[in-house]
Amino acid sequence: MMATAVMATIRDVAKLAGVSVATVSNALNLRGNVSPDIKERVANAVEMLGYAPHAGAQRLRRSASNLIGVVIADIANPHFGALAEELESSASGRGYSVIICNSGEDLARERRHLQTLLSHRVDGIVLIAAAGDSNERIAMLSRIGVPLAVVDRAIAGLSFDTVTLDDRRAGALVAEHLIGLGHRRIGVVSGPEGVSTARERLEGFREALASVGVPLDPRLVIDGGFRADRARSNTQRLLASAERPTAIFATDLMMALGVLSAVGDAGLVCPLDISVAAIGDNPFATALHPGLTTVAQPVNAIAAAAIEALLASIARSNDEPETSTRIALEPRLIVRGSTGAPQAGVRR
Repeated sequence: MMATAVMATIRDVAKLAGVSVATVSNALNLRGNVSPDIKERVANAVEMLGYAPHAGAQRLRRSASNLIGVVIADIANPHFGALAEELESSASGRGYSVIICNSGEDLARERRHLQTLLSHRVDGIVLIAAAGDSNERIAMLSRIGVPLAVVDRAIAGLSFDTVTLDDRRAGALVAEHLIGLGHRRIGVVSGPEGVSTARERLEGFREALASVGVPLDPRLVIDGGFRADRARSNTQRLLASAERPTAIFATDLMMALGVLSAVGDAGLVCPLDISVAAIGDNPFATALHPGLTTVAQPVNAIAAAAIEALLASIARSNDEPETSTRIALEPRLIVRGSTGAPQAGVRR
């Protein structure tokens, strides 16, 4: 059951800042003689509680800090590590320092990191959202009070600038490749359905199969949780079935590593016994033997677009209308040795 969000009130702000409600109102609306110290306390309180409307928060934050906060979903995931590096590089090239926080796929940690970044008066935030949904997240982000760009995973119900891969097309590219090789019985190791990347990659894959009359057997779709260990254990069960698939699609690289471990555990060889393909390309994919067929994500372009959108929002004056854009960058299939045609005698 989803928790109900409790919206902060001006009284909550006053209590946290240790001032009167009238003082909070004066600080937000630039009325009266409010000292810089009081303004600072009110600014911190409204941001930590998620109370202030965007315009009010921006008025309180006239002094630029030249700091950008980045909250990533899982620093252990090579894709997110590479993305964080590119975000820092792109922001640094524009004269900003970056504070990087790792939520570890935990919504509570994500919220604490956002509050910490706001207390450091960052000029803007890049968010790679942790898996999961909550009313508290929506409530906080809708009133966060600083420019924010959502990267890699879209968040429904919010109108911030969003930069992602074209995940539906990425899933379709893998399907088209495997179908072209002759595979018909294909397993999928996916992430949580509530995460946009997992959902859209699976949908694109399923739609591409359906377009050529190949159904996706729901019994062959398993949860890998974006983790190598879970993908490995669940793939082991999939490979032990009486009619194992001739190919497996992992919707991210971490899960692909787990799939490949399970393939080795079963005494199978890619692509002679089974083909494996994934979304996400980095040196891991080329270091494997055989190399892993992947859909490359343009990490540098994603980071550059996100920082560009964020800085444009930071530079926007208070009287300009707020706008948001959704950018979905084109994926690219890289074929390596892990995929091939099903062998004669292997059930398709």
